[in-house]
Amino acid sequence: MKIKVNGKIIELQDGETLSGMIAGKKMDESKVLASVNKEVVKVEAFSKTILKEDDEVELFCFVSGG
Repeated sequence: MKIKVNGKIIELQDGETLSGMIAGKKMDESKVLASVNKEVVKVEAFSKTILKEDDEVELFCFVSGG
């Protein structure tokens, strides 16, 4: 299936979760804020959020430093 992540179309397996997609991008989900179709998803729900064809996902990473 195809979804849009931060404006780019990517291919995922059917039934992929938000958590799985984030792990596939080698991101630490504890440092990610995500929205699916303009709805914020809490980190506790990442593994329960099943992505569907044409979903639009926005990922924001928290970084620290000075």
